[in-house]
Amino acid sequence: MPLSWSSRDCIFVNTSHPDKRVAVTKSKRELKDLSDDSTDIFTTTVLDHYIQRPDELEALCLAKFASLYNYRKNRPPRNSKSINEDGSGDEWDFEIEEGIVNNVWLPLKNNCGFIRKREIGKVIRYVRFNKECHEDDYYRENLMLYLPWRDENTD
Repeated sequence: MPLSWSSRDCIFVNTSHPDKRVAVTKSKRELKDLSDDSTDIFTTTVLDHYIQRPDELEALCLAKFASLYNYRKNRPPRNSKSINEDGSGDEWDFEIEEGIVNNVWLPLKNNCGFIRKREIGKVIRYVRFNKECHEDDYYRENLMLYLPWRDENTD
């Protein structure tokens, strides 16, 4: 029996400066499967998934992306709806409403996984820089969360 239960999921979006972000290493099993000369030892984050989002979601901000989409690393089960990289459906009909595909697994760019829109959004947590003490970080964090971007360093 669980000690607590919540009807909402939470997700942390690390809005710290890229130089100050902490990365989590992959599991021992995943590290063993890598080649000896591989440097890909860190797990992907919601920021990595956001950067690789499909073109249909270009105008979506990071806060909405983190809240409204679930990530899956491997191809979804065959009995679920998905869209091929060329934009065609896998024999299923799908609706596009205001640029968002509903109830369909969308492939991320560069074969980085798949995302699907949630029915109930997650509560996002982030650093919440103090405007008085860290003014630059405060404004960077708000721009990062609420304006669409692809490359954090140039946009």
